[in-house]
Amino acid sequence: MRRLRVVAGFAVALLITGILVYSAGWEAVVSSIRRANPILVTGGAVAGATMLALRALIVYRLLDPIEGSADGTAFVGAFLAGYFSRSVVPWGQSVGVAVTAYLLAGSSESPFEDNAAVVSVAEVLVFLTSVVVAVVGLVGVIANGSIDVSSSVTAGSLPSNRLRTGLLGALFAAVLVAASVVSVTRGGVARPILFEITARLEGALARVPGVERAAVRTRVRGFLSTIDDIAADRSVLMGAVTVALASWIFNALALFLSLVALGVDAPFAVALLCVPLSTVAAVVPLPGGMGGVEVFLAGLLVATTAISGDVATAAALLYRLCTYWVHVGLGGIGATYVSATGVGLVRVDG
Repeated sequence: MRRLRVVAGFAVALLITGILVYSAGWEAVVSSIRRANPILVTGGAVAGATMLALRALIVYRLLDPIEGSADGTAFVGAFLAGYFSRSVVPWGQSVGVAVTAYLLAGSSESPFEDNAAVVSVAEVLVFLTSVVVAVVGLVGVIANGSIDVSSSVTAGSLPSNRLRTGLLGALFAAVLVAASVVSVTRGGVARPILFEITARLEGALARVPGVERAAVRTRVRGFLSTIDDIAADRSVLMGAVTVALASWIFNALALFLSLVALGVDAPFAVALLCVPLSTVAAVVPLPGGMGGVEVFLAGLLVATTAISGDVATAAALLYRLCTYWVHVGLGGIGATYVSATGVGLVRVDG
């Protein structure tokens, strides 16, 4: 039944993508992709793989204060397998935290709730830094003014003073947002909210037959305690924020190289703006947001660069090849490793 859902999800996603390509003019889209510079596309794939490695590094760094946490190949296999599940299963964005935490707990001597807290914090940091990157991109696009599109790439051009000023202002905003993340986490703003939510959840679960209230309370307290431990270590938290920002830079680089490979002369700020915004479409109940992300991203590129729909569609498809499909491939390797070795499936009781 689960396999049927996955297959059905991919079928719908491919149908949506096919409609996008057909609407943009499939012959023109295919022609653009064929003309793409293979070296630059390969560079985009490397950027996509680096982005995934940095996302793993966020979790790995946040696990540092957790005693008995997963390490080495066990961590890599569990993380990749978890990322694979969130990429191929419908609603994967929703269940990804639980699956990844389950696999990390099974690969270590740390309890499930500790790993769930770490993965949850990592997701929050990735989201917050996406806002920072989008703001930087927006300021850069506005400061840059008009965007030229040509059949060749203009090399060696220097940014205008407006662009430098805009990026400096956006960088200052990024520092403020990062500082706000730390102050909110440490200042006791998030903790009462989490306690209120988990208290209500605890009460609801206690009314479910077969669920022991004491066990639920222990898990919830462990979850919140781990969040407190992470928030108390500023070096770990700020390091994770820095890595999260870097992961978005490489994510945007994959789109930028895809555009350049097609001969589109657009500033890097366009990629910084479009990539975080396109993740909004990932909430659709399809594997990895497939179909929805491509449509939304193509629309964003047309709006921000004034390129034709077929070129925008080709760029969106190349970007997803460099990121989503590279991640599925690497995640599949991790899932195969977990299945073959049983790592991550042994214990989750904590």
